[in-house]
Amino acid sequence: MPVDAIFFLVEEFSSSLCLIHTSMSETILPGCPSVCQVLLSVTWSQNLMNCYWEDSIFSRCSLFGNDHIKTFDGSFYSFAGDCSYLLAGDCHKHSFTLLGNYKDGEKTGFSVYLGEYFNLRFLLDGSVTQEDKRVSIPFASNGIFIEKEVGYYKISSSDYGFVVKIDISGNIQIFLQEKYNNKTCGLCGNFNKFAEDDFRTQEGKTETVYDFANSWALRSENKLCKRVQTPSSMCNVSSDIDVMETCELLRTSLTFARCHHLVDPEPYIHLCEKDICSSTYSMNCHCLVFLDYARNCAHEGVILDGWPEESSCKPRCPVGMEYKACISPCAKTCQSLNINEVCHGQCVDGCSCPEGKLLDGEHCVESSDCSCIHSGRHYPPGFTIFQDCNSCCTAHNFSFTCVNTSLKGKAGCLKKERKMSNVFLI
Repeated sequence: MPVDAIFFLVEEFSSSLCLIHTSMSETILPGCPSVCQVLLSVTWSQNLMNCYWEDSIFSRCSLFGNDHIKTFDGSFYSFAGDCSYLLAGDCHKHSFTLLGNYKDGEKTGFSVYLGEYFNLRFLLDGSVTQEDKRVSIPFASNGIFIEKEVGYYKISSSDYGFVVKIDISGNIQIFLQEKYNNKTCGLCGNFNKFAEDDFRTQEGKTETVYDFANSWALRSENKLCKRVQTPSSMCNVSSDIDVMETCELLRTSLTFARCHHLVDPEPYIHLCEKDICSSTYSMNCHCLVFLDYARNCAHEGVILDGWPEESSCKPRCPVGMEYKACISPCAKTCQSLNINEVCHGQCVDGCSCPEGKLLDGEHCVESSDCSCIHSGRHYPPGFTIFQDCNSCCTAHNFSFTCVNTSLKGKAGCLKKERKMSNVFLI
């Protein structure tokens, strides 16, 4: 946040809002308290919405829908690749590299390289490998963290200054700190606040979109990338079906109009029409474009509450979870109930359990059905274990209650682990 930012309250849209003036723009954040008048950063409160600014400013690049890309500097284009391509990274010191993996025009995964000796490969099904060995999530190594957050897979590094979010539909958001201004390169552009030179090839020439994108293909001795050709632009939608009106909602809806002063809807309308033209199987193909518009607005500080209902869209979530435009990044889990947790972070769009339910591993459950964890394993409530054959422990209220007992000499205690009905002898 620029140091000349000034916070004060205004009344607009029938609710208290926090208007932020900077030397470059004016941003509205819903739900900020009066403390915004005097503080340049405030933290999340469970009773407030979207009232936190990070110390560092991040710029955003997104890969959304089947083949759309928005660069750090706000250029839009489409590219259906068939190889691995440099998306962004430290192109001066080469400390890290972020790659997008494509096959036959579709995104298949994402990779992080630190120099030549450390790499992580992330597939869109959620599997992660390090040096070709599968690793589990959460994961931490060499300053890189992988975790699940409100339906996203989140790959981040405060050491290197980037955050990557990948949702269940394969949309990828890349956030880079301002220190990489004019120091990055790849499909996400050069991040120099000047969109006109975004399509600069690896050789330094400004070319057409597909020439530009093909130039950032990863070349190695073991793999050669074939050059991807510009696709035809035929429209599959018959002229008597005026489905293009759907895209016009970005321009005409009062919900989206709240963000027009910060995010121009016209490029998104163009991509929406392109998607509808090329689609032969779904009339909801506009939704991924609408979703990225809402996320872009949220990055600028405007939360578009109600946009999914307005546009008849339902962003995908893991089974049993619901999408919301603004939720705490700290999920309510069975394990967090007994922790006095302070959540630092502004609200984000994502997936959460329905009201009254808690996240227990991968599933949303009633609090009475929360499992207990012992030695990394989940046990249902009422489950009993015998530990070291000296104590009997029963799962209850998210933890084990133990009483002294003695089973020494029993047959079950001769083995390290033996299952008997609903009892584990450990």
